[in-house]
Amino acid sequence: MRLQEIENILGIADSTLSDWDRNPQRKKLMKLLRTLSKKEVLSLLESEEFTPKYSTKTRKIKLHKEWFHKDLLYSREDNSLIEIDNLIAIYLKQPNQADTNTLLYLFGSARLKRVLKKIEATLGPADYNESKEQIEYAISKKRYKREYPLPPVEKILENPKERYIEMLQEKYSKKRIIAMAEANNISYNAMFKIKKIVGEQ
Repeated sequence: MRLQEIENILGIADSTLSDWDRNPQRKKLMKLLRTLSKKEVLSLLESEEFTPKYSTKTRKIKLHKEWFHKDLLYSREDNSLIEIDNLIAIYLKQPNQADTNTLLYLFGSARLKRVLKKIEATLGPADYNESKEQIEYAISKKRYKREYPLPPVEKILENPKERYIEMLQEKYSKKRIIAMAEANNISYNAMFKIKKIVGEQ
């Protein structure tokens, strides 16, 4: 980044940056800031990353089914021990935004991305991309909106996804979205999902 960008984005006064340039201990920090691009810095600052509930060193946990919206582990008993990576893999193979958000809260984005990369070959491209986009959306909605264009409204209504409907709600009211869905003669399931996402169900 240029000095002006560092000053504007990070709110560090020009005089402070000049002092850092002359200070041998701060010079490395200045070098790092100059090396990073404006896009990289904004991306890092917009990230909603937080410390996961479980450490990356934790391998197994007790399963609490109430954490998840969908029970994809119906053959397992509640409170049974489960490998964290297996739990993540099961939910990323049938992704839904609510449970992806839960996984991120419990285990963090680095672990989810690592498991997703590990199971990429076993997923179809659509499920892989869906899981990847759900993770990106949960980490930083601003960055997601910049990097992933919104599909045409007709496509969104035919196959509604929580993040797309949320983004549509920034432009249209709930009533308008439902009216557009009715005008497009979408399936009963798609309509039910849309109403549930906008809070009309």
